[in-house]
Amino acid sequence: MKRYFLSSVIIGIIVVSAAQKPGFAETMPENIDGYFAYNGSVYAKAGGTICAFSKPGHLDIFRRSRPAPDLNITAISTYKYIGLCPVPRAFFDFGNSGYFSFGNGSFCGFPNPQVQLEYRQRYNAHLVKRISSDPKAFMKYTGRCS
Repeated sequence: MKRYFLSSVIIGIIVVSAAQKPGFAETMPENIDGYFAYNGSVYAKAGGTICAFSKPGHLDIFRRSRPAPDLNITAISTYKYIGLCPVPRAFFDFGNSGYFSFGNGSFCGFPNPQVQLEYRQRYNAHLVKRISSDPKAFMKYTGRCS
């Protein structure tokens, strides 16, 4: 019975993660205890709260902005699950272009190096470098940065 219940909870978590749109209902604390894999998904843990990652690029931005060790977590039912991890404010590249994550579930693309330099002077944000998957899969594209 417990095994069936835990499987149902995990399936429910996966469905919620897949259905959640950009724009995050809750945030994670700035200091992350660590990252762990559980039942095919990767999570971040901060205190009693956990959140999940939808795509490799999502994890790339978060993990490079908030470095922390890998954890050995064997059960997640005792943690507060807030859905997808909020993408932090960061500069990143995908393909041949540079982008800026506003930290609220949206991002813009740099039309030229001058605009990118202006943003770097204006915003104190992590430089994540290249990510491994299309950011449109986990954030809303707002167009060209201006």
